[in-house]
Order: sequence, then structure tokens, then C-alpha cells
Amino acid sequence: MYISGVVVQTDPHHVVEVTRRLSAIENVSVFGQKDDAQIVAVLEADSPEALQEVTEQIEQTVDGVYGVFPVYVSNESLALAEEEA
Repeated sequence: MYISGVVVQTDPHHVVEVTRRLSAIENVSVFGQKDDAQIVAVLEADSPEALQEVTEQIEQTVDGVYGVFPVYVSNESLALAEEEA
């Protein structure tokens, strides 16, 4: 499982609606808001390509989104394997 923490840059006038729309997308969890126009979220997917697809879905289908900016990307399976070694 790949996990990516992201900041979603939005139009300040649409931040409430964007937050609602993000929360409705499968494998997207909204954790809060930073400043007036940045939403903090976590994306989950089975591959890096699937993470990219979720990012593109957000950028292309959610009105008021200026961009999705990754803060970190982690492979949960790889982290567990390193812990066990």
C-alpha cells in the first residue's frame, strides 16, 4: 500500500466545497486545513501509478483546485519489511 500526504491548494472561496468533494473520493482522507486555501489530505493506493491517478482525478474533476502537492510518499509494505529485518 502506497500512502501520500498532500497539500491541496484551492481557491479560498471554494475551500469548504473542495473539502466536501475530497472527502467523497475513495482512498482520500482529509485531515484539516492550513491557512485559508490549503487542505491537508492523505491518499492511499496500491501502486505509485494509482496514486498519480488519484492526484489527476482531484486536479481534473474538483472545481477550485489549483494543484495537489505531495509532502511525502511511503510504501507501507516496504516499511514493514524493513522493520522485520
